[in-house]
Amino acid sequence: MFDYFSTNLWLFWLLISLLCLIMEMASGTFYILCFAIGALFSMVGTWIGLPFWGQVVCFAVFSILSIFAVRQWCLTICTPNTKSARAMQTLLRGARAR
Repeated sequence: MFDYFSTNLWLFWLLISLLCLIMEMASGTFYILCFAIGALFSMVGTWIGLPFWGQVVCFAVFSILSIFAVRQWCLTICTPNTKSARAMQTLLRGARAR
């Protein structure tokens, strides 16, 4: 099995990316999503023909870049507007449940 992964490193990076995406579903902090993006770029590096150390460097660089770019974008989309959330709380305060 290890021989198969050593000849098909793109599959190794794809599995790492899928595992990171599954772990991200449980955490919700968008940090692990950045590692999944780095693993996908390393998979592309495998297809280009980078050696393994180059793929690891590609993983580290793109993971760090995505922490600064993609995570901030995801947080702005997924974080609710605090003014509208407070307005909804004041509307619901004292209301009767059906």
